[in-house]
Amino acid sequence: MQRLLANVGRKLAHNDRYDRPRIEAAGIRIEGPTIDTMWYWHVANSALEKGLGFVATFYCPDQPRWKHLGQVNPAYYSAVDAEVTLRIGHGILKDLDSLGLGSVAERHITQLDSQCLFKMSKQGILLNNTARLEASTQLQTEQVRLQAAMQTVVPQAARRKHVYKLRPPKGMDLVAVKGERKAKVCTNCGELDVKVSHTKRKVLVVVEPQLPLEGLQLPPRAIKVRNPCFGAGVVVKVVPTTLQAVLEPFVPSNAQMLAYCKTQGHKLIKAKPKKDEVPGKVRFTFDDMALMKLMGTYPNDLLYPLVGDYREADLLLGTFVGTYVPNVGWQGGPPIDRLGFTHTTYTHNPSTLRLSSQAPNLQNIPRDTSPYSSLIKKLFVAREGMVLLDVDFSAIEAVLVGYFAGSKDYIRLARLGVHDFLNSHILARDKLIAHPADVAWSDADLKAFFKDLKARFKPQRDIAKQIVHMTNYGGTPKRIHDGHPRMFSTIKGAKILQDLYYDVCPAVKVWQDHTVALADKQGYLRNPRGYLHRFYNVRSWHKERDGRWVAIWGEDAKAALAFGPQSTGAAIIKEAMLRLVETIVYPTLRLQVHDSLVCEVPQDQLAAVAAELQRVMQEPIPWLPLQPSWELGEHLWIGTEAKAGPNWGDLKELT
Repeated sequence: MQRLLANVGRKLAHNDRYDRPRIEAAGIRIEGPTIDTMWYWHVANSALEKGLGFVATFYCPDQPRWKHLGQVNPAYYSAVDAEVTLRIGHGILKDLDSLGLGSVAERHITQLDSQCLFKMSKQGILLNNTARLEASTQLQTEQVRLQAAMQTVVPQAARRKHVYKLRPPKGMDLVAVKGERKAKVCTNCGELDVKVSHTKRKVLVVVEPQLPLEGLQLPPRAIKVRNPCFGAGVVVKVVPTTLQAVLEPFVPSNAQMLAYCKTQGHKLIKAKPKKDEVPGKVRFTFDDMALMKLMGTYPNDLLYPLVGDYREADLLLGTFVGTYVPNVGWQGGPPIDRLGFTHTTYTHNPSTLRLSSQAPNLQNIPRDTSPYSSLIKKLFVAREGMVLLDVDFSAIEAVLVGYFAGSKDYIRLARLGVHDFLNSHILARDKLIAHPADVAWSDADLKAFFKDLKARFKPQRDIAKQIVHMTNYGGTPKRIHDGHPRMFSTIKGAKILQDLYYDVCPAVKVWQDHTVALADKQGYLRNPRGYLHRFYNVRSWHKERDGRWVAIWGEDAKAALAFGPQSTGAAIIKEAMLRLVETIVYPTLRLQVHDSLVCEVPQDQLAAVAAELQRVMQEPIPWLPLQPSWELGEHLWIGTEAKAGPNWGDLKELT
């Protein structure tokens, strides 16, 4: 087995991301390319499950179920796994060829894995322990601050309480709460905590005052009266009482958030049903999207923004930083080797075949708009004598929207800043500037104009940026408002800006309607590189009040709009990585994140490597031809920006 795995011949696996690190950790080398049947199936059926048991139902109809036998009969289980994988391999290769996807799977899965992704993961990137300690301290301090702030805005009624039925400990801040206790109750008079004598004595001695006699104050006198409760019964009942309790710290768990919403009278947001959930079961969610909706619905509420900030700090602390415990080491954070390097594992999980990563998920690094972006990125550093080089495709998805919309003007504006173009129209409408930008202007004039607006109207620019990005992928005014309630205080305001965007960039709406109609008619879309995506609910039917049935966008409509630009962008960067194999850039490749490539470069080679990397990334794309009348060249190309520095958070633009 060791000899076979070390051979350069092809291997067959289903999800080798799971098996490979375990095999290599046992000291066994794996050489040569691997056909991963899971990813090959994913290329043809990116919207379906891809586990071995699921895929086997399509290629091994005579195979009895076996996945439940892992503990009972592990040898048989393992043998079936291998044999089923082989049969899937034969079947999926034929299917990919019939779909015209064989070369896509070979180049963008097998070759990319073996030539680039596995090597980048193995190399890893160094973490700075000093910066890590500082980030850990800062995030923990921020958590403490946010926790304290949450305690001040959550009312007692929504706080979880530890109730003491007996005597509480001394020295604690106590609050009175309503409770219940058991008491002996007389069935005649209802008196609580009655003693035995209450119903056993026939006669009671009652002391009553005497009336004054001729100005003299007479002492009270004792008289005997019949006991009205004599012979009555005594029962034990649960009665209301006041107990002492200690308020527990508020934490934003689902249960405590639910209690808070109920005490505030806020509308709860229902969670989507799970696959195996009992029909009719209602669950409420407080995930990030729900939290944004609550912030938009209740803009004056003080808790929801605190919860959002707390969650982000907690996520970053657990995922990218960790907590250092003396004499123990780091708890949480990214896994690192004995030399201090972290090694992310790349996968092809997204249905658009974009790259994703795990352990740590470097595709989830906070973007520059986050206050924690620089803090986290500074953890990733170059070794001594080296610098990090980050080359990013400029507005690649916006350029591709213009390409698919067939709009020369939109491609040009995307390269210069389409959100700046929209921002100029928003500012002119609000009479903050004299006139908006005009596509008839030269590139130089537009650049200068956009640069001035960017410096003077940053908040408005951020609003325009969100309108462009979310609208392109089918975001409704409600979705825009829910996702960014601080920017868009009302749905109506978001709609006004979206309508303005459609007015100044009309090609976008035409492209959207055509794409949704095509996906609905075909049930699938292909991008120019051949990627295939199937869609199952692109348009639904809705009954109007007048009885007419009209077609509306279904759940898959937004995915259909995102597929073209996102999958094509993924194919472009994958092709660039493969072309880099024969260049001086190849040994320096370390990370692929979103639309950028990160390299670790010797300082004296920075200029040469940066120039070569930008040259390769900016090459015209032969499978994206342009109309000759546009006079933009024969094929589409995407611009890049290059930055370099000692760590990922302190990068400066290269001139």
